[in-house]
Amino acid sequence: MKKIVICLALILSLVQIPGVMAQEPTGEAITSFDSVIEINQDTSLSITEKIEYFSPVEKHGIFRYIPEKYRREGLVYTNPVSDISVTDTEGKPMPFSTTRESGNLTLKIGDPEQTFSGSRV
Repeated sequence: MKKIVICLALILSLVQIPGVMAQEPTGEAITSFDSVIEINQDTSLSITEKIEYFSPVEKHGIFRYIPEKYRREGLVYTNPVSDISVTDTEGKPMPFSTTRESGNLTLKIGDPEQTFSGSRV
């Protein structure tokens, strides 16, 4: 009987764990990041990213920072980024702007006229 109670308690505790893990974060967070990288015949890269984001407060969008130039072990590497598009989950274009500074490309993704809170992909 004691073994049955222990097994039942263990099973019940495991059943409750997914509910705790599924809660939305309390602060601003990237809740999921998926990246697909393809190497093209000309050695360029095609990169597709899916970013799931949560904000408890109203926001216009997110910033995505991409290094285009960096130094490692005394060598300078340059990775120019071009042909950028940003779409929603339905494939519709989303507003974004870009700036380049200090070897970094910054994407400002979101509509300056609209805000959102909660989860967004």
